Amino acid sequence: MTPFGARVRELRDRRGILLKKMADDLGVSSAY
Repeated sequence: MTPFGARVRELRDRRGILLKKMADDLGVSSAY
C-alpha cells in the first residue's frame, strides 16, 4: 500500500467510514 493509501485508510477508519460508502460517495468502484 502506498503512503497515500495508508493515510486515506487511517482517516477513513478514524471516522468509521466503510470503504464501500466512501467509494459510492466518490463515484468509483470499491475495488479501485
